[in-house]
Amino acid sequence: MHFSLPTSRIVVVVPAAAICIVCVLIETCTAARSHVYTIPLRKGKETSFAETVGEPVRTNQVNVSVEEQKNNIRGRPGLGYYIEVDIGTPPQKLNVLIDTGSSNFAVAASSHNAISTYYRRNESSTYEDQGTYVKVPYTQGEWSGDLGQDLVQIASLGNQSFQANIAAITESKMFFLNDSRWQGILGLGYAEIARPDSSVEPFFDSLTSQTSIQDIFALQMCGALASTNDTNLGSSADGPVEEVIGSMNIGGLDASLYHGTMQYAPLRDEWFYEVIMTDIRVGNDSLGLDCKEYNFDKTIVDSGTTNLRLPVRVFEAITNAIKAHTTKHMPDVPSEFWTGMNLMCPTDSTSPYEPYHWFPTLTLDLQSTNQGQAFSLVVSPQQYLRRDYDHEDKKNCFKFAIAPSTNHAGAVIGAVIMEGFYVVFDRENKRVGFARSTCPGACEKTGTCVGNSPLITEAFNIDFDASDCGYDRSTSYDPALTITAYVLAAICLVCLIPVIVFALTHQINKRCKGRRGRGVVNHHRLDQEGLAENEPNSDP
Repeated sequence: MHFSLPTSRIVVVVPAAAICIVCVLIETCTAARSHVYTIPLRKGKETSFAETVGEPVRTNQVNVSVEEQKNNIRGRPGLGYYIEVDIGTPPQKLNVLIDTGSSNFAVAASSHNAISTYYRRNESSTYEDQGTYVKVPYTQGEWSGDLGQDLVQIASLGNQSFQANIAAITESKMFFLNDSRWQGILGLGYAEIARPDSSVEPFFDSLTSQTSIQDIFALQMCGALASTNDTNLGSSADGPVEEVIGSMNIGGLDASLYHGTMQYAPLRDEWFYEVIMTDIRVGNDSLGLDCKEYNFDKTIVDSGTTNLRLPVRVFEAITNAIKAHTTKHMPDVPSEFWTGMNLMCPTDSTSPYEPYHWFPTLTLDLQSTNQGQAFSLVVSPQQYLRRDYDHEDKKNCFKFAIAPSTNHAGAVIGAVIMEGFYVVFDRENKRVGFARSTCPGACEKTGTCVGNSPLITEAFNIDFDASDCGYDRSTSYDPALTITAYVLAAICLVCLIPVIVFALTHQINKRCKGRRGRGVVNHHRLDQEGLAENEPNSDP
């Protein structure tokens, strides 16, 4: 599943075109740049996280503690995590996918064979049609529909309701997933990537502007690290996979959901939740690439994408390094496993978890908010080897949860990585926080954890400016915009040709007239001189 928007802010610089016509040099310079629209965010009073952890979330009508927001999201491996919302008057209950990689709030508004219910806007007395068509393509799937507004409530926030922009999905392609149990998507990104444009206020902006809820939320998604009491992670021959449980804290943090110190990465920009990756290690060995390679053309934290996605060169490097670690223990891993096209189904394992022992940990280093420092996310094999079940052969299998990015989508820290951590989206202070999740603690107690549990290190010094690792989009190349720029330049040139021809004709005519005039004068002077020479000399 990959519901990150294929959006890239591009600044295209078209080189000057020099065209010479009849020794006249014409230079046409065209620059094309995408427009940036900004919707001001509501900014509350400055507070430290110590003040928000475990405190009540204040709204216009009720007080809700973050303690009451535990286990309010559910998910299924590979199909995303969702939260229950009430929409309209009277309320209609729907489940929506939690997606930090997009910014539109959209729900099904017509029947579909992959969903059990949908939003009936004609039955809501508070629905308002905005008369705007919206279409959102993702790197996987797309949907289109009509933009409107209605009252929305999040069940775990009590009876608090607010007016939100809602896209009523009337058509979709490869968007709704069988057995996913969600009927819409909750985009939690910034206004800049909202569709059709940034004038559409995103869900979380509406929530914080209409209530006194602080501009922060956090996600704990347990996934592969939950105990067997909380989930049955692989599909079974007896039925579909069970759901996993997690928590979404809105307006504050729950200290009981993480261990140790929270480490923060600064937001590079407010569109996606973009951070900067400074290095990747397999086991103890760095991939050794220029750090700009890791962030080509961005690195984002995206709950709506299942896998860890990496730029092609980085994907090839990390895959080769993992192969080198595992080949001596598991020489028969099919090549299609590494590309995600096939499952790995061990036949001689004494335990369905044994392959975890032969795969290395991965370490993702991120820029820290502490100047001149970075911190590490240590990723367990349990996270990037997703358990799956082969119904045909009735085997426990594994799927490689690292994939190459497509269409310059950049690096995506998806759900399989986030599942090891308590992840904080501190919009008010423009940073993303990571701490070790309490989810692994459950499986440690029951003895079901295998391999290295996810870890997070303290911030450490680096001898370079991490900001230099960010990809410079100001020199990015977009063929479509470049072609448009050249077409406009050609139109300008066509318009200039008549002016140039007229100017040249005028100059030529002027010079020709001047030459004819000088020719008459010279001829007259020669005639006079000739007459003078032929006259008789009157001197004695």
